[in-house]
Amino acid sequence: MLADRVRELGGPLPSSASETIRRYRLMMWGLVFLSIPLLGLSIAGTRGRVPTLVGFFSTLGFLVAIGCASLLGLRGNRQARAERELESGRAMIVMLAAQLGRRDDAALAQLAAGTGPAAEAAGLILGERERKRASVAQPAVEG
Repeated sequence: MLADRVRELGGPLPSSASETIRRYRLMMWGLVFLSIPLLGLSIAGTRGRVPTLVGFFSTLGFLVAIGCASLLGLRGNRQARAERELESGRAMIVMLAAQLGRRDDAALAQLAAGTGPAAEAAGLILGERERKRASVAQPAVEG
């Protein structure tokens, strides 16, 4: 069936994409929690409670940790957005295939010549129809 073919071409995302997003978030929050004591040491350094050098290096560490956490958060966000776009694109192709399934082969061939999701859905429908015609035309070989 056509829905099976669509799943075959671009089935559900592997769990590795969601796992990657989860790792990014975990590392981001780990760095945020690591930066809190560094900020405390930095403030203590400016107030003279710890040596100035310790305050300086803790400030530097705080800025590096927050910067890395920000980058990890942005990467995780970008990955999640790409995953959502891919899922919505797949759903759109299935909906287009359902709508285009009623059209004749000439109209589908004209659509398939173009680009974009409609062309991809039309190509899937034409391929499925050709596969059905080929299976009906070839008698089963008994042996």
